[in-house]
Amino acid sequence: MFHLPVVRSLIYSVDTTGEPKTGKRSVVLALQTLLYRMEQTGSPGASALDLMRSFGWDEEDTVTQHDVAEMMSVLQETVGDCLKDAGLPRRIDDIFYIPVCYIDRVEKPSTPKQGQWRKEQLSVTFPLNIDLDEHVGDLESALAAMKDRKDSIEGFNTSFDYEEWQRLLRVSHAQGDLARVEECLRKIREIEDGGNVGVGTHVVQRTTQYRHGPPVLTFRLQRIQFDFDSGSEYKVHSRFTFPTRLELGGLLTRATEGPHAAYAGQPTGYRLTAMVTHIGGSLGGHYVIYVRPHDSDQWYKFDDDRVSYVEEAEALEVNFGGGSAASPTTFRSAYLLIYLRVDKEGFHYGLVPPTPAPAHVVEALRARGDLEPVLPCSFRVALPDGMGPHRLRGRLVEARLP
Repeated sequence: MFHLPVVRSLIYSVDTTGEPKTGKRSVVLALQTLLYRMEQTGSPGASALDLMRSFGWDEEDTVTQHDVAEMMSVLQETVGDCLKDAGLPRRIDDIFYIPVCYIDRVEKPSTPKQGQWRKEQLSVTFPLNIDLDEHVGDLESALAAMKDRKDSIEGFNTSFDYEEWQRLLRVSHAQGDLARVEECLRKIREIEDGGNVGVGTHVVQRTTQYRHGPPVLTFRLQRIQFDFDSGSEYKVHSRFTFPTRLELGGLLTRATEGPHAAYAGQPTGYRLTAMVTHIGGSLGGHYVIYVRPHDSDQWYKFDDDRVSYVEEAEALEVNFGGGSAASPTTFRSAYLLIYLRVDKEGFHYGLVPPTPAPAHVVEALRARGDLEPVLPCSFRVALPDGMGPHRLRGRLVEARLP
């Protein structure tokens, strides 16, 4: 979130005045405060403890490992809900969420009516889960296997929507809720006119289609699996590779009509910009983050409060996995992969500065004395006669810090 000015601007746009103590606005206020402190080059560091406390965590929770993907989902959903509550568009959904279309059909129809039944449902998902399989060892192959994936659903009531609106109509009549009665009648007519009344309960084949990729694409590599025989979880340590440049076209099914048709010609190239690595097993471990900001080839490793440079080959190789508990050097693997769509470089990093932090956030930090004075980016120096690159004599020259 910090490295994407467009996301920072969305977070700063949420109204958190009035010092909310609890609820979603308190989480966003803590997030605003953390992001602003990170922006200040003169600050010795920015603690995330206040953000953790805004979740309602106690001291024990702050030292307990939590799933980083779930935490990202909670933060994005919280910001989106606050934007919606303020009457603003949930633009954060457009940045991170992946549009999905589910198409249901009766798997083995015995009548023409059953063969004609079809239900289409649009949804979104975050992150995109990749189930690691021993027969698929790379991201491109896994995505190709997910294209138009078909699953069987037993005991599926194809008439559920129609029956549910009929039930709500009866309840609304009994309660005398005329507005609700009108809504139910409208929905029932829509279902009948569309021929989607249903054909009873059957085994349904569900086709999952991904229509287009968001500006920021996040994959979660599902290394934690459940063993039904032992009744316990285990971590998959097999080697799984992924590229720095990804073409998503092999996964997508382009829509020719409907709300997703507008994205049919959208570019599908992505560039790897960050990885969250998990070191450990199914019972716990340690997270390390690798980031390659902007259009640089330089990778940075964030390990708690230690930040270091790493070569790209090292950053990738250690995250492919392939080890075991007996091999500590490879007992680590990527858990989250974050890709940015290459046609959105200006969108990601901002061709103009991001929205400033809310004034009440800055004032509160200054009142608490939590901000150090920010060092100037330039200063004036007096050079002796004959010194300096242009041999300026006795003049003040402006020197700019790198």
